[in-house]
Amino acid sequence: MIIHVLFIALALYTTPTLSLLKDPCARIATKPNESHSYDDVKACFLSTPFNASAAMNTLVTLKDIFKDIYVFTDQSKEPVKEGFDYTPLDILNVLDTFLDKKKYITDFEFNKDLRSTIKKLRDGHTEFQPGCYLNDVLFDQQIYLYSIVSNGKQIIKVFDDTVDGRNVDCEVTHINTKPALQVVKEFARTQLSTSRDLGVRFNDALASVRWAEITPTSNQFSVRNELPESESITYSLKCPNQKPFQLVRKWNITTNFFLGWSNEKTFQQYCFSTDFVAGSRESKNVVNSPPLTYGEAKQVYFGAANAYILGKDLGIIEIGTFSFKRSHDSFGYEYQGAFQELVKRKVKKVVIDFSNNPGGLLKFSIFLGGLIIPSEHFIFPTDLRVPPIIQQAIRSESQPESDGGFYQASSRNSFETEKPFTSADQFIGNRNLTRGGTTNRYSALINDQLPDLLLKIIKDQRTSPIQFPWTNDSIIILTNGHCGSACALVTQFFAEIGQYRTATVGGFLGQPLSFSSYPGGQILDDGILGDINAPNKFESNKRLTFTIREAYSLKNLNEVLEFQYRPSNYRLYYDEQSARDISLLWKQAADFLR
Repeated sequence: MIIHVLFIALALYTTPTLSLLKDPCARIATKPNESHSYDDVKACFLSTPFNASAAMNTLVTLKDIFKDIYVFTDQSKEPVKEGFDYTPLDILNVLDTFLDKKKYITDFEFNKDLRSTIKKLRDGHTEFQPGCYLNDVLFDQQIYLYSIVSNGKQIIKVFDDTVDGRNVDCEVTHINTKPALQVVKEFARTQLSTSRDLGVRFNDALASVRWAEITPTSNQFSVRNELPESESITYSLKCPNQKPFQLVRKWNITTNFFLGWSNEKTFQQYCFSTDFVAGSRESKNVVNSPPLTYGEAKQVYFGAANAYILGKDLGIIEIGTFSFKRSHDSFGYEYQGAFQELVKRKVKKVVIDFSNNPGGLLKFSIFLGGLIIPSEHFIFPTDLRVPPIIQQAIRSESQPESDGGFYQASSRNSFETEKPFTSADQFIGNRNLTRGGTTNRYSALINDQLPDLLLKIIKDQRTSPIQFPWTNDSIIILTNGHCGSACALVTQFFAEIGQYRTATVGGFLGQPLSFSSYPGGQILDDGILGDINAPNKFESNKRLTFTIREAYSLKNLNEVLEFQYRPSNYRLYYDEQSARDISLLWKQAADFLR
């Protein structure tokens, strides 16, 4: 009897252990607060076999979106404008033949290749996200790189090392035996899709600090949410007063505390669940870092926009995002207040810093354009594709008895009249455009409607006793190129209509750099598919974000902003001090106004 009880106890004790030995997913799930083995994560990801039916469903949904809704499908096939770095892509043809090119064994390989293919569009709005292989696991080198120009030469250095601080500001001469600058450049070229400008993608690969954190839009070489190619990276370092040496750094691999799976079986179920349940990339990619300092700059206003002064004559407006967890139209007063504070301080020159601004709510971008520039239009006109299924959605949502939705005609203004469309037919328009050798139907030109409070603030400012006294000779826009979406629209509006000068920092020595990225008019995800009859939604844990509207130049209504190369007027480069003290960059940018 005693022996029998002992046997049961041993069995209960050893079964989980044997299970853990055989099941890499279980080994990960049972240790949420520990660093995980690269081999375990890779084995767990590869444990889900390829499912032909699920793959076909994914491809069908993607093809339908790119065929009828994605606004740049045709233009993505056209020759690349000088200054950009990407390859023209016929995405529909690629998706049609996707399964003909390779025999897949695992679900992971299929989704990895599909994600990589869609990245080649180099559209910062457009991303395929296979939920179970993205975001739940974070891969962190714990050594963060940046690029400086010293004595006329561009080099890679260590910005921060959370394992060994003695490596900070050592030069990185090689990565995995290849020249470090070349490795980071190639990573940006092939792995990142945040801009069509390679210099901007290069900046995004490296560490960049804002508000005492390395921003989630940057540092993508060192902190990743996708499985890296190998378990470690080898750095060749050259530090002051030391002989050059090699540092082999394994990935520090952590997971979300609450995972959607506990073993191989539940991981497979998680991969094929009908809802997209991946974690937040932005919250995962933020890492602690030495605080960014503002040097001699004094903050004089805090809000949706921050205001600083440097000396007597220089004022700075810092706008780091248009995305807020809790958004109120009253934030318009904060944008106005920041500029009015600089008026009260009697500054003569203004730097507006949009560096690392990923965009956000379009209404604040439009508002800012109207607040600062006395123009008839507050922002650029946009349109969207209107094939039969979208026309049907517009007509349905524009009916008097309809609850409305994204496609409701009266929720948009006509660009020509600046008044709401009065019918579905007005919104649909009659514009047939040929791009990339293909003719498709596009809507009438659209302007977004601003909330009444934001319109009131603009109107009041134009009659306010506190008028903005600066001209385009006394204002300069500063970015590191990652000024995306809503940020791109307002900075390009300032440059085109306000004729404000622009300066960019980083990128490649001696090469121009775009001052904004992905100015497509609006991002949506496949959740919009619920508003129309087709295409079908994804049947498994996946999501696609994509550009649904495109913006046009006001000076040339045939010019789509997304595909126009617009480099800054002036160039700046980081050094060891300015990468950490942003006031130095503000001073340098202001010097261009002399």
